[in-house]
Amino acid sequence: MAYHKNKKHPIPVVGAYVFNKQGKILLIKSKKYKDKYGGPGGHIEFGETIEQALKRELFEETGLLVSNPKLFDIKELINSKEYKKSGHFVSFRLYGCAFSDKVKLDPKEAYEYVWVYPKKALKMNVMEPTKQSIKKLIKLKKDGELS
Repeated sequence: MAYHKNKKHPIPVVGAYVFNKQGKILLIKSKKYKDKYGGPGGHIEFGETIEQALKRELFEETGLLVSNPKLFDIKELINSKEYKKSGHFVSFRLYGCAFSDKVKLDPKEAYEYVWVYPKKALKMNVMEPTKQSIKKLIKLKKDGELS
C-alpha cells in the first residue's frame, strides 16, 4: 500500500508466539531482525483480520499451522533500531499452539529457528520487543491466564 512507503501512517503488523506440545516457544533468526531471534510475523493485508494475518504469515514463514491464536499484547515500535526497516509499526502479538513442531522455513524470511523454553529464550540473543512479550507470556502463565 502506498501509505507504507511514505511513512506518514502507522503500519499494522502481527507477531506469532507459537508453542509446541512441550511448552517450548518458536523463535526464528532473520536478517530483518538484524540477525537476532524474534517471532514469525509480518504485515496485515487489507481486508484481513488480525487472526487471518497471523495464520497466513506463520504458514508462509514456517509452514506451521496454529490453533485458536489469542491476542495478548500490543506494541508500538517507532523507528526501532531492532528492525532492519524503520517506521511506525503497531504490532499485535498473538499466542497459540502449533499442530506440529516440524518447521519449514522460507529462506527469504529466516535462516534459523529454535524451539526453546520461554525462560531460556530470555537469555538468548533475542530482540528486546520479543523479550518483553515473552516476559508477559511467562507472567500470564504464572497468573493462570494463559490457556
